[in-house]
Amino acid sequence: MKRTTYILIGSLVTIFVVMVGLMVYITGCWAGGVAITVSLKDEMKEGQFNGIRSILVFCDSKPVVEGAQLIPLTRLTIVPSDTFGVQTLTYPACEHVKVAQVGDVLRVDLELQSLVSSKEMEKLRAVLVDGISLELKVDSMFSYVQLGEGKVDLLTKGLTADSLVVRASLEETSQVRMDSCCFRSYDLDGKWLLFEGNNSRVENLYLNLTRIAARMLSSVKFSPSSIEIML
Repeated sequence: MKRTTYILIGSLVTIFVVMVGLMVYITGCWAGGVAITVSLKDEMKEGQFNGIRSILVFCDSKPVVEGAQLIPLTRLTIVPSDTFGVQTLTYPACEHVKVAQVGDVLRVDLELQSLVSSKEMEKLRAVLVDGISLELKVDSMFSYVQLGEGKVDLLTKGLTADSLVVRASLEETSQVRMDSCCFRSYDLDGKWLLFEGNNSRVENLYLNLTRIAARMLSSVKFSPSSIEIML
């Protein structure tokens, strides 16, 4: 009972801090400037890969004009593959999204600086890049997700695997959601994250609540003795 109480209190405090920080950030980011949204409306492309165990998503979001911000709004969905050993990635078929396999790692690089010219950026405070949707189909050997830069909302749905490690070094508040999954071990750490679990079973759950706001954990089944919560 005490452990559950500490988890709930830690979650509520973290959510409050994240929301206050986000309000302050947005106020400072757009005050006195103009923000626009640019959408990637390109057709989707599917690439097939073999032996993928990890995915790394990175974005070069450094603006071409000092003081302006380029913020990618990325959505990554990871679902089970139809064939063991074969992984597929569906992504926008455009020059701004680069995909490459290095060993057992699938790397996705978002190169967005050329979306808006430096002359246009001088008039803007921020540019939000929407329409970056990635869907990765994996088998049970998949085990690692690395998210970096911008905003990346992650959804793992219907996965069954021994373990999954998620690491994030994002600059915008992002959602990490688990839906209908089964893991022996699930390890999540990173800043600016909101974690939500639904209809899933996890034997060993590792969360760093100093940087993660956790909610809806009541729908995740786990062994209380196997939880490691860092407050």
